Amino acid sequence: MNPATTTLVATSLGRAKRGSWLRKHAALIVSGALFIAILVVTVGAPLFTSFDPTRATVTQRFQAPSSERIFGTDHLGRDLFSRVLYGGRISLLVGASSTLFGLVLGFALGATAAYVGGAVDNLIMRFVDLVLIFPYLLIAILIVSILGFSVQNVIIAIGLSAFPGYARLARGLVLGLVENDFVVAAKGLGANDLRIVIMHILPNCVSTLVVYSSLYFGRAILAEAGLSFIGLGIQPPDASWGVLVADGKRYLRTFPYLALLPGFAVMLTVLSANILGDAIRDRLDPRLARQLR
Repeated sequence: MNPATTTLVATSLGRAKRGSWLRKHAALIVSGALFIAILVVTVGAPLFTSFDPTRATVTQRFQAPSSERIFGTDHLGRDLFSRVLYGGRISLLVGASSTLFGLVLGFALGATAAYVGGAVDNLIMRFVDLVLIFPYLLIAILIVSILGFSVQNVIIAIGLSAFPGYARLARGLVLGLVENDFVVAAKGLGANDLRIVIMHILPNCVSTLVVYSSLYFGRAILAEAGLSFIGLGIQPPDASWGVLVADGKRYLRTFPYLALLPGFAVMLTVLSANILGDAIRDRLDPRLARQLR
């Protein structure tokens, strides 16, 4: 085989290999790119719009989407594109913060139950089971009704409704690690229980917790949207995607874009987060990871 033919074959094989790799990782690439794009346009909202999301201009009410007003204006003449971008900041903040809050609280309780065992394990897990009896959105509604309506209280409410799932997951993970040789060795060297949990057990749980968190993140955004939609979440003058959908539902017949566009933003964010979580899980699973190489 002459050098030119060898080069051609090698180039063809390289292209085929790259094409196969792209097909296998398409879900991760597309969902990751979409999620990053959403983060960029919401966090960097001032770079993408010059309109004040709170400025009302009554003479410009219900303007249809145009080159100047990409999403049009709402019932008070406010620029809807600006409100979607700035509202996304609050929705993403609530989703990320409540997920982190539920993760920390749930892991602390679940790890304590598994590591200590005995009566402590029974007490903690029976409390978790009791909380799991109630739908998570009902728990969030109850908590935010007690604490009041604010961004911080919505984060606490959604986070508290999330911790039971994390607690059960953490307990199962820690039970599988607590008798391992590296934990026994750390105890033998005199390490205290908190150091063992944080330095030795937690690192072995991170991958599973990250996957679960990426999946719960979308659920937290939906919970915030649901609370705001029924008037128990984010309150004016703040606006989230749920608030925008609630404001637009009154005009579904005449100006449907007021509710559909922020609703579409919620759908894209939740969908990309869930697909990204599934893709990360597949890559962290040793059996599936070998098939995706």
